[in-house]
Amino acid sequence: MQVPMAQVLDPGAGSLSSQVELFVSCRELKNMDLLSKSDPFVVVYARERNDVPWKEYYRSKTIWDNLNPDFPDQILLKYQFEVQQYLRFEIYDRDAEDEDLSKHDFIGAANTTLASIMGGRGSVWSSDLTNSKTGRPGSGKAPGKIIVRGEEVASCKDVAELQFMASNLDRKDWFGFGRSDPFITISRSREDGNFVKVWESEHILKELNPVWKPVTLPVQVLCNGDLDRPLKISVFDWNSNGTHVLIGEFSASMRDLQPGKSFTLEDPEQRRKKGKKYKGSGMFTVRHAAIQKRFSFLDYIRGGCELNLMIGIDFTASNGAVSTPQSLHYQGASLSQSMRNVDDLNEYQRVIVSVGEILQDYDTDGKIPVYGFGGAVSGQVQHCFPLTFDDSYPEVTGIEGVMTAYKNAFDVVSLHGPTLFTPLLRCANGYAREHCTQAKQSYTVLLIITDGVINDMSSAIEQIVYGSELPLSIVIVGVGAADFTNMETLDADDEPLRANGRTMKRDIVQFVPFRKFYNQHYTALAREVLAEIPEQLVSYMSSHGIRPNPPMEPSRRHLAVERSQRMINGGTQDDASVSDAPYALPVPAPDSTAPSAPYQL
Repeated sequence: MQVPMAQVLDPGAGSLSSQVELFVSCRELKNMDLLSKSDPFVVVYARERNDVPWKEYYRSKTIWDNLNPDFPDQILLKYQFEVQQYLRFEIYDRDAEDEDLSKHDFIGAANTTLASIMGGRGSVWSSDLTNSKTGRPGSGKAPGKIIVRGEEVASCKDVAELQFMASNLDRKDWFGFGRSDPFITISRSREDGNFVKVWESEHILKELNPVWKPVTLPVQVLCNGDLDRPLKISVFDWNSNGTHVLIGEFSASMRDLQPGKSFTLEDPEQRRKKGKKYKGSGMFTVRHAAIQKRFSFLDYIRGGCELNLMIGIDFTASNGAVSTPQSLHYQGASLSQSMRNVDDLNEYQRVIVSVGEILQDYDTDGKIPVYGFGGAVSGQVQHCFPLTFDDSYPEVTGIEGVMTAYKNAFDVVSLHGPTLFTPLLRCANGYAREHCTQAKQSYTVLLIITDGVINDMSSAIEQIVYGSELPLSIVIVGVGAADFTNMETLDADDEPLRANGRTMKRDIVQFVPFRKFYNQHYTALAREVLAEIPEQLVSYMSSHGIRPNPPMEPSRRHLAVERSQRMINGGTQDDASVSDAPYALPVPAPDSTAPSAPYQL
């Protein structure tokens, strides 16, 4: 779990900064469990001054049953020579699925600075952990040691598609009589000659001829963009108590990992014992290897791709009578006064301004279709009606046009119900389906603002599953004090939605309750709900073979877009995904230092 840290680590425009990566290891951790070993994970905090609170920046994966963990997480952050960047590392033993740190055993902590890490010999910093959460030296025996390795990140947007298999692996279970449970680790070399683990595969139970799942990994993570950098590829026998046993390993570079190529796995201990009789501990084969070009969100935007905002507003009776101050639709101040002071807006208006101000910069013509649902128009209940009340022209101009249409709608619409999403989702799907080609690229973002749980969950899921195949993202903001627990189902972060035997192709829904941001600046909502949009856009484009068009001439629109993107990202790493046709890893050119041209698979 990575938490954006714009306030702490983003150097801002004009700063001469670099991006660096950190890898964390621990040794001799205190065992917090009685019947097994600790299950450690690390939480990283950051700040730029000693007189401000720590803010969580990163939380690693959990390493099970291990007192000497090498965390494979790549922790990315900005490095500034001219700014002191304080870091704190806290190590915990996981005791529950809950992310509340109070539910886990604290093992130890250590404080340092990014300068101490990057300025250390070989950009390595190590320290005893303290049993105090302050990170300052405490009393008693240290509960372990921490080692942090840093390196500047090379600029590389490519990703590697890999799949591996092995055959005739040594038996490591039951004193050589049981079949092994193999998994792979890849470690890359550092300038100091040591290796740092950057990836670990799933383990396969009781299999001496395993075929591991395909995986897509950033080339930057694997070798920091250097295809000739030495890698160590190891195969271990997995054990539930964390005492994994090496089956064999070999060294190679990314350039060496050609499809169909095999390598002998060697166990140094077996080699020492058996000498010349030792023939290896199995064969490791590259089943598939290719590199794909990866494009960023801004690559598409620079090529002219537009984001089309579409808005749906809840007009059900549960919002409360519009004329009463208790109503979620109550509009006390005049529109001109409210637009100057966001605090005077009702929750619907604040959501519209927060999200709309960002997205309107991405749309050249500024035309926004605005719909209502759950209201009675001239006495007839409708579940998808344009606030222009003209079916042939549902669009208004800009956010001010949206606000005006919303305010004037109550002259025609009376609140009713029930709350149905299906007609609106069907309309959005139709709109998105017609608006994206290679030549004319666009992507639709549907913003739904509602005050309650929907009454057509099953059919709404059907439309979302269908929409996951279209250039569409859906942002749902719940206003008011209703219980929105069931709405989390639509978010599908943990389990993809399914309907009529089909599974959603992409996660396209983001749901948040507005009350979570009620006491924050109104832009905080936009940062939360729009953070996933760039990745969703690129995911759609890449999966449909749509590449960015050549960059357009710079314009005011593009400058505004890039400002908005920096705001959404909060200084986090570039949102990007895979696109373009794959090419195989370049074959080394004999007697030449120049890299050879890639070839098609």
